[in-house]
Amino acid sequence: MILLEDDLVLHFINHGYLTFRPFFPASLLEQICRSLAALEVNPGNHLLQEVPELAEILEQPDVKRFLVSLMGPQVTPHPHRHFYNSAPGSPSQGWHVDAASPDHMLKSIILFFLPHQVSLDMGPTVFLPGSHFRRAPMDQLSNYANIRGQVYFTGAAGTLALLHPDLWHARSLNRSPHHRHMVKFMLTRPDIPVGPSWNHQPVSSRRLFLTQCREFVGPVKSFCSDYLAEWEWRRRLWNWLRGAPQQAPNLMDFLV
Repeated sequence: MILLEDDLVLHFINHGYLTFRPFFPASLLEQICRSLAALEVNPGNHLLQEVPELAEILEQPDVKRFLVSLMGPQVTPHPHRHFYNSAPGSPSQGWHVDAASPDHMLKSIILFFLPHQVSLDMGPTVFLPGSHFRRAPMDQLSNYANIRGQVYFTGAAGTLALLHPDLWHARSLNRSPHHRHMVKFMLTRPDIPVGPSWNHQPVSSRRLFLTQCREFVGPVKSFCSDYLAEWEWRRRLWNWLRGAPQQAPNLMDFLV
């Protein structure tokens, strides 16, 4: 298994998501689309019983290497899963998070799967990069509309996204004449990291971390107190994933 490198892990820590498109046989994607379109009711957590072909998504080698790299070799599918069927004209949705964990450590992860091609007019899910370390009062988030820096989860059939469970996201308005389908899986980490689960390079990664940690991600592209707090959260998650001792905050590390 070819594991992820430090730069992609740091990108996930900073942005809160990764998108990729592994290889799936066209016949598998077509069968999944037919099975999803034939559902008369949304099966919710029972989705795999109704569409068993979806189990092959989590077994695909590239999917597994992404999951193992970020979540460790003991990564476990959670029983919660969902089928999203956005019909033509479906309205946009308020911003929300799925977990709002108090410490932001990566004990669970969201996997979104596009069984067919999704374009911008089909009401794709919207992500706000870097928002997973920000306060997320749900009653206020639901009143927000477009936010500068948001990105749309579009792509060809078989495209996937891995999300930090605290990342702000929402459904956008479906302006197309087509249904937009998407499947969500949740996966959990049953253990606490004792070391990196990706292809970690201890020597070169220190400078890489200090460089990437100071990246401006999200709607504000300038120095502010929110970023000082966010940079410290990035350090905490980086150390947690590496099984390294937590360090006392030292803002001088980020200001040099």
